[in-house]
Amino acid sequence: MNYERMGYGRKLISLVQYLYTKPEQVAGCRFITVDAVNDKDKKAISFYQNIGFRFMTDDDENSETRYMAFDLLSMQI
Repeated sequence: MNYERMGYGRKLISLVQYLYTKPEQVAGCRFITVDAVNDKDKKAISFYQNIGFRFMTDDDENSETRYMAFDLLSMQI
């Protein structure tokens, strides 16, 4: 089954963001990182960019995957 465009990815990322930014959080986590598939359609990369992930380097621009990260500090409570 294809789960694209059903909202599951956004919900999963939102859950992780919530868990690591709630006031009683005690784990030391600042970044969520992913290796986004770098295919010709750039769907995965666009998805992550749209929810605030940024490229960590330009060295992987032509690689199979792009290293991207979301800074949890950008979600100051």
